[in-house]
Amino acid sequence: AVQEAINFLCGGIKKKQSINVLKAFNLLDNNENIDVKQSSYTKYFIDMLNKKPRGQVINRSEIIDEHDGRIEIDYHFKLEPEWIALLLLSMVHGGYIILSAGSNKIDAPELTAAKKFSIQELINFKHFQKPKDLPVNELKALFKLLSIPEGMISVEANQKDGLKQMLQKAYEKLQETVKAIHRIDGGIQCWGADLLDKNNKFREKLTDFKEFLEIISRYDTLPKLKNFTLSEEDIEKHYSSLKVIEEMKKLEEIAAELSSPVSYIVPAGEKLPSGHKLKEDIEEKRKEFFSDVSEKKADLQNKWMAELKKLKEEYIKEYLDFHKKYRLDTSGDHKKQNIMKSDVFKGLRDLAGVEMLEKGVFINLQNKIINIMTCYSLSSTEMEKNTHCPHCKLNPSELKDSPGVNILLDGYEIEMEKLYDDWINSIHENLSDPFVAESIKLVGSDEKKVIEDFLKTKELPAKTGEFVKIVNRVLKGLDKIEISMEDFKKSLSKGAGPCTLKELEDSFKNFIQAKVKGKEKERVRIVIF
Repeated sequence: AVQEAINFLCGGIKKKQSINVLKAFNLLDNNENIDVKQSSYTKYFIDMLNKKPRGQVINRSEIIDEHDGRIEIDYHFKLEPEWIALLLLSMVHGGYIILSAGSNKIDAPELTAAKKFSIQELINFKHFQKPKDLPVNELKALFKLLSIPEGMISVEANQKDGLKQMLQKAYEKLQETVKAIHRIDGGIQCWGADLLDKNNKFREKLTDFKEFLEIISRYDTLPKLKNFTLSEEDIEKHYSSLKVIEEMKKLEEIAAELSSPVSYIVPAGEKLPSGHKLKEDIEEKRKEFFSDVSEKKADLQNKWMAELKKLKEEYIKEYLDFHKKYRLDTSGDHKKQNIMKSDVFKGLRDLAGVEMLEKGVFINLQNKIINIMTCYSLSSTEMEKNTHCPHCKLNPSELKDSPGVNILLDGYEIEMEKLYDDWINSIHENLSDPFVAESIKLVGSDEKKVIEDFLKTKELPAKTGEFVKIVNRVLKGLDKIEISMEDFKKSLSKGAGPCTLKELEDSFKNFIQAKVKGKEKERVRIVIF
């Protein structure tokens, strides 16, 4: 039980047995924290020591009756030596005495060393004495380091409040130091560069400072503070540690201020097409930033805020140019709508129902026109917060050197008009075929007139849908053979090397004959798509 209580006094684990022992001697407060002021046992020994002249000690023989070799007890309480050792250690913990045991002197800050002693060594203590007076000069140096007015320790009336401030400041600095040590592990990242110099002694200095602050935190009572052992030199060397923390704070401020423009420029650069000049400029600037960081160049913050601002302005200008080129504005969209409302477009849409024609050609062209995107809402103000258009999500890196939408739209319009002419001619040729003429004779007079008018004018009638039905009926006797361009090319390119004219003719002839095998050749109509 005594050993458990001693372990607890020396910073060990709080156990029920040790709590019960210390409570028995009234050495704990209501929160089960060690407090010797209320104990009549420790008060007796403190009063005994106070009656001694300054600098004198109380020897073991003045407390313990050592005359009977068989059993030892103290003169006043009649307690065995192990209990006296426990009471004296609790007084050491409170900073009221320094205990000599073996070759060691145990004071409050070094109390953990008592765990290394056997219970027998503590029982056989030599003597105990009062701590020294406050080492004012050393504590003034400490208060100055922690930015506390020196009068808070040099003036006795202020010392209690001064101690509170010291512990609070030490705690705050300890938290800052631990945070800074963890920051070193992750680095202070900005634009892919670590603003911390990994070859410096930041970690070593901060680790030393952390240990120093942990020692300071042990002096949590004025009696303990009398045992303060650090020299002015020990204290003043930690100004460099404070400088390290301030330097890291400054680097964090730089990283924080640059984070916003950097978080814009990085995705912006990714959205530019490969080989774009600005994309290359951004990469060159990033390398220059790395160089400035490694060389610890002055005015890093101001220089790169200006550089990043310039890159952002250039990107916004470039993106707006891309947007203008690859998205239809109101004028372009009006043209697109007119194309899709035109007679040519409507005619093609109806003629796509003619079974003899390749409908897929029109569907493909129609989709191309539909897929040309319109966006006229983007402003330069919106680009201040976005690296792409929030309305249409244009990503220039996906454009693959395609021409602008206005050029595409003009091309599709021409392609549409050509397809219209081709289909009109194809229908005209098939309706003019002698075999089809027989079928035309079989239709009604009104339907026959529609066909005859078309053959004369090559113009679609007003009711194009009815015309398509008539055409499909009269062309039904024809055999439609569809051949894809891919199959057509393959038929002409059999074999690895060059071929003679005859070989080419034979390949083509064999391919066509295979396609029309078993069909009446005069009724065959080949459609290539």
